This record gives sequence, structure tokens and C-alpha cells, in this order.
Amino acid sequence: MRTIACLLLFLTITITPFCQVTPDFSIPDTVCVNAPVNIVNNTQGATTQYWSFCAADINQPPTGTNLGNLGGLISTPVFIDYVYENNNYYGFVVNFVPGKLVRLDFGNSLLNTPTSVDIGTVGGVIPNIAEGIQVIKNEGKWYAIIVAGYLPVGVPPRILKIEFGTNITNTAPVGTNWGNIGGLDNPHDLHVFQVIGMDLQLMPKTIQ
Repeated sequence: MRTIACLLLFLTITITPFCQVTPDFSIPDTVCVNAPVNIVNNTQGATTQYWSFCAADINQPPTGTNLGNLGGLISTPVFIDYVYENNNYYGFVVNFVPGKLVRLDFGNSLLNTPTSVDIGTVGGVIPNIAEGIQVIKNEGKWYAIIVAGYLPVGVPPRILKIEFGTNITNTAPVGTNWGNIGGLDNPHDLHVFQVIGMDLQLMPKTIQ
């Protein structure tokens, strides 16, 4: 069993004249791991509710921390994706020029100050004008899919596959240039998703 350490309910209430609003929720004090939490809303008199579970208050301005150029490995960072594996968080940053990949090791919390690891160009596969990235796990192996290139500056648009294998911390991944799939023009970002029963699908974004 695991005790819920924090469960906050914020109620945005629209009150009509002469209406008494009484917030009331029935919530279990403990839940089992991977078990759904059944919350019953017994509130009387409310017409609009906003629920938030241990999240930041969207009505307050966010705060940010400048981590700086960790290890001095980036010059023009453009995109980042992060993953969680073996109780650790890893961020993968694409550097625009010179094109390369940098891994950030956060440890067991994204609130930690990460250490940086230079993955480089992966054997020259990642060119200048490198852009969006998505890191995925498929059939037990980790991959980074990156879009890059802009023809007017002499770098043909392309989609890249960076294969880490089963170990996300592999510092010598294998890179493959898939070329200009789909007739890209200045590809900027992409999304990779899987439809049940189908192979992984790519959705690049381009800027004309």
C-alpha cells in the first residue's frame, strides 16, 4: 500500500445569487500502486469545477532556473526531449550549429542539476542546422529521431535515426541518415507516435 502524500483540489466556482456552495469530496486515504483512485464529487451548488492534483497553480506566474551552459557543450541549443529509465531522467539537447547531440543526466529527479555528456555528431550523421528531436523506446531499444537541414545554406533537409540500443546511456550510438523523406523544406520539429496495431508514425513539421 502507498499513502497519498499530496492531493490538492482547487475549485473554481461560479456562484449564482442566493446560492450556497458547499465543497465536498469523498477520497480514499490510501491506494494501491497502479490502482485507480476513485474520487466522488458531492459538492452542492457549484456549476463550474477546476480540479488540480498536486500541480502548480496555473493562476500564478511560473518561476524558472537558469542552469547555464553545463559543461560548456552547447552554443545554439534548439530542442530537447527527455525520458525516464531505471529511476533516472535523461534529457537530450540538439545543438543547431555546430550540429550535435548532448545528453543531460538528471539522476532521480528533474529538479537536480544535471551533468552533461557530449554525444557529438554520431559519426558525422548529425549536420549543422539540426532541429527537433523525439526520443522513443520501441521493442526494447532506444532511438532518437531528429530533423535537420536547410537547402539554401547547403544542408539538404533530412530525417535522422540515432540508435542507442537497449542502453539509453550508450555514448556511441549508431546514426542513420534517412534522407529527405516526404520532400521536407526546412524541417523544424516532429512528433513520433504509435497507433495500436500499426508501426511508428512520423509527423515532421516544416517552415516554408
